[in-house]
Formats: sequence, structure tokens, C-alpha cells
Amino acid sequence: MPTWTAWWDELERLCVAESLPLDKIRNRRRNYETTFAEAIRALAGQPGVPVSTGGLETLMAKRVQPMLAMRRTSFGNIERTNRLFDLLIAREHGAFIDLTDVVTLLRNDAVPEGGWTVPLRDISDPRPRNGRYNSLRDSLLITEIAESRGLA
Repeated sequence: MPTWTAWWDELERLCVAESLPLDKIRNRRRNYETTFAEAIRALAGQPGVPVSTGGLETLMAKRVQPMLAMRRTSFGNIERTNRLFDLLIAREHGAFIDLTDVVTLLRNDAVPEGGWTVPLRDISDPRPRNGRYNSLRDSLLITEIAESRGLA
């Protein structure tokens, strides 16, 4: 990758011109030049892939944290929590831009149920008599769900 190599060459030239030591720069070059050249080649064919975590951090701060803030004490059902995150991803991909479309989709989805809404507890996650069960705290539940759906 000529441009990337030229960048390192120029950095070394600048260090020499400023009478700065080259040992740390050369160590970094030895550690990173080849790895980053491979990453640059891989990313060149994928222009839609973000190269930094800044966008992800912004998404987490502006979308995910506020969505979770009011519900943080009541996450107990893994299926409902996963569906909530599905909605977040759909929103980020523009699924809820036109609220008329959203209403139409909800109405059409509810018609088989005989009304304008889906059943209140579409996902059953009953709590046992001792009141301690919580699917997000059940370490075996994910495996059981995956096996029941043929994913494991």
C-alpha cells in the first residue's frame, strides 16, 4: 500500500528534520504498518463500514441510553428486551420516519387478533411462586431458546 507506506516515511522524515528520536516511531511502524495496510485494503471495498467507534458511541449515548433509562429496573424478559433492541435498530434504519406507515403496519398486524392492538402479553415469561425467576438472569434460557429454534 504505497500511500500508507509513504505516510510512515514522511513521519520518519519529519522526526529527523526536528531532531526527534526515531526508536518509538519505528517500533510503532513495525507493530502497525502491515496490520493497518491490511485493514485499509479490506475497508476499501466496503465504503459503508464505519472506521471509528465515534458513531457507535454517539448512537449509544443518544439512542440506547435514553431508551433504557426509564426501563432499567424492569428488564426481566430476554425476548421482550431483544424485541426492544430490534425496534431500536429498525428506527436507526428509518423504519419509523413516516408515522402513518407505522400506524398502518400496526393495524394490519393486529387484524388477525380481531382488533387494533396486539395481545398484551404476546410473550409469556411467567414468574414462579417464589417471585425470583427472571429470564435475563437464567443462564440456561438462551441455550434452551436456541435449541428449541434449531439454532444450536
